Amino acid sequence: MFAAIEAARSEGVRYASYRLPDGVTYLAELEIADGIENPLSEIQEFREFQAGLKDWLAAPPSAERFEVRGAYAA
Repeated sequence: MFAAIEAARSEGVRYASYRLPDGVTYLAELEIADGIENPLSEIQEFREFQAGLKDWLAAPPSAERFEVRGAYAA
């Protein structure tokens, strides 16, 4: 899935997945620039990933919006 997202080279989109220290909890981060539609639903591998979530999640995922108050990128 990550290779397909990278190959799509969608402008204004950043996607990352993190495994938390408990070893079983994951956090997915999707950042979309203002004025950009979410292109992930157009990527077949991402749709397949989402379809498979129901088979291995302990609880339904929750989506939360947050505001970046500061960031640094080298």
